[in-house]
Amino acid sequence: MVGLIAILLARDLRFETSFAALLPTDDPAVQEVEAVKARAGGTADLIVAIRRADGQCDVACEVFAEGLAARFQRQAWVARADASYPTELFEARRLLFLGQEQLRGLQEAVEDDVTRAKANATNPLFVDLQDGLPPWEATESFLKREEADAPLSASMASADGRYRFVRVKPRGTSYDMAEGAETLRRAAELVSDARPQDHQLQVRFSGALPVNQEQHQIMTRDLARASVIALVAILLLLTAYTRQIAASLIIALPLLLGIAATLAVTALTVGQLNLVSGFLVTALLGIGVDYGIHLYLRFLENLGQGASRVAAMHGAMVATFPGCLTSALTTFAAFVTMTLSDFRGFSEYGGIAATGVLFTLLTSFLFLPPLAMRLSLVPGRRRPDPLARAGAARGLAWGVVMASVALLIAASHEGLQVRFRTDFKQAVGRDAPEARFQADVVEPAFGGSLNPGVIAVQDLPEARTAEAVVRRHLARPDSEIDRVFSLASLVPEDLEPRREILDEIQEELGRLPRDKLPADAKDKLRTLDTQLAAQPWTLEDVPGRVRRLLQSLDGGLSFVLVWPRRAMALDEEIQAWAHELDQVQADLREAGVEAPILDENRVAARVLARIRRDGPRVVFLGVAAVLVLLLLDFRSLRRAGLVASALGVGMVWMLGAMGALGMDLNVFNIAVLPTVIGIGIDNAVHIMHRYAQEGPGSVGKVLRTTGAASVFASLTTAMGFAATLVAHHEGIATMGRTAVVGFLATLVASTVLFPALLRVLEKR
Repeated sequence: MVGLIAILLARDLRFETSFAALLPTDDPAVQEVEAVKARAGGTADLIVAIRRADGQCDVACEVFAEGLAARFQRQAWVARADASYPTELFEARRLLFLGQEQLRGLQEAVEDDVTRAKANATNPLFVDLQDGLPPWEATESFLKREEADAPLSASMASADGRYRFVRVKPRGTSYDMAEGAETLRRAAELVSDARPQDHQLQVRFSGALPVNQEQHQIMTRDLARASVIALVAILLLLTAYTRQIAASLIIALPLLLGIAATLAVTALTVGQLNLVSGFLVTALLGIGVDYGIHLYLRFLENLGQGASRVAAMHGAMVATFPGCLTSALTTFAAFVTMTLSDFRGFSEYGGIAATGVLFTLLTSFLFLPPLAMRLSLVPGRRRPDPLARAGAARGLAWGVVMASVALLIAASHEGLQVRFRTDFKQAVGRDAPEARFQADVVEPAFGGSLNPGVIAVQDLPEARTAEAVVRRHLARPDSEIDRVFSLASLVPEDLEPRREILDEIQEELGRLPRDKLPADAKDKLRTLDTQLAAQPWTLEDVPGRVRRLLQSLDGGLSFVLVWPRRAMALDEEIQAWAHELDQVQADLREAGVEAPILDENRVAARVLARIRRDGPRVVFLGVAAVLVLLLLDFRSLRRAGLVASALGVGMVWMLGAMGALGMDLNVFNIAVLPTVIGIGIDNAVHIMHRYAQEGPGSVGKVLRTTGAASVFASLTTAMGFAATLVAHHEGIATMGRTAVVGFLATLVASTVLFPALLRVLEKR
């Protein structure tokens, strides 16, 4: 009944994969995102890509795209939808988008060409030193070099012409996975009702909304698959090792009950799992199984020596509980220290994992004994373990210690190569077609990222100030900014002085003998006349559909869009970008403009900064807490130091192996370090407790019994984490790789080096 209630409560647990879910709600970057999001109508971005089933997009694509945009625009859950933009205002005024210096250059080119044309037409003795060059060469080459493009393109299409796009802005966010899934469902229904197949058209979605949903689904599937694989592998190992099919049920049922209770408490308190804590179900399978294994194997050992079931279980509980309690408390302490961080990836992971450790310890000692006494068979006698015989050899023990020291020195050097570095592009799931389609087709069609940084200002004057500040940064050779776009881009300053220069150019052209010009020159001249006649305009003249791109739903905010120069794949790129945005914001404050910034990469940079700040502190506090508990348990500095040395050597070996294998720490696997600290010491604790019970000269027996159980428990733990190696999401896979390396390193340190140390120091 308890398990059923726990499962029902755990069903309400959410899995949030956004970086915002890793930061406290009072973080300035998160608060700015929320403030702008509320006024902007959301941060979700949905691109509807349309193509013909048989190749290039044609007029049918354009007509369908416009009709589909109109359908979306009529929906209450859509803020805006566009398949094209009215750009006639800007096309006819290209010259007014040039600066005054550029217009003066155009004026000089026109004067030079007018002089040549007049001389050729009126002076038969004139020798044209540029003879052979086309008429209007100076003007034409200037325009090719300097003429400004319109700030918007009329249609939205891929570079190869295969796709036409509809850009939709739903009233929601791309970070809320449940809301995003509902938005995509509505969009799919709307597209289906438009019946693209009747026009031989195919439709797919892109943008932040479907890409985030895709990553969320990949990670959810990966973690669910890893949990199932871990559970099955652990059950098979239990059955094979104990040679009893019932063993898997005896150990697994209490374990699963403890995990279910942990998830139920998490659902009632935290309410969600995040990018880091989502790993916990798989982790708890590996962590929590240890207590049941030690208890059950000691029970079987006592049964094999002829004890009754009750006496065997009583003896097993008395013998293993102190070691299990100490190992649980050290693991608990390592996780609890993580809750001292305000980085929610650490604090929530640590809090949930600490709860899980206590629950799995409790359920193992409450529910495993009755199951074991009812279902277990009396085991047969096992042959002596060669590891036990080796453990009794003092000479071999010295060899193990010396080899371990040599390995420690080598690992210390290799461990220095390990960095904290995240490649978010590589972390994307291997099977992620939406992410690849966006990167390869959609983003190039829109001139860059679909999610630029958004600086929220109040009006056009503040937009001019913000754009000027951004352009000053952009002019720096080391700037992270690629381009900027705002209402100020649509309505440039100083239009009247530019208009005066155009009037002077028109006056110069008025002195030209046009009837003497070739036909192609007359055509080019008519186009230039049209552009020279363009008149200044105001913000009110800009079409509303265009203004809506850069204004909040209520018209009270204006958005200045800023695109990064680099791909934002590496953490150093993200942090450099966030630093520049912070500088832009500081410069705006000096100019009297308070402007919040909405930018997902800026939030990611805050996450990375907190990891760098809190990571070393969490590791240090975890180690300190473990040492204190060891001292309290063993009441001997020498014994506590010996046990701790096994952990220290194992951690150095872990980092050395990571360095040798080219593995780095990243935002996904960083929480594995405190996990290894908490779990990696368990074997040494159990071995020390058994050695203290058996007395000097018992290293061989300890290895044959508790040592074998420790190896088996560690293998099941490693198997639990190793299940994530099959993940398609590289970030999750790095968790598994790091954990397996860590547990194997601490396993060897605690079950090979530590017993060897005990044997070497036994007579002292």
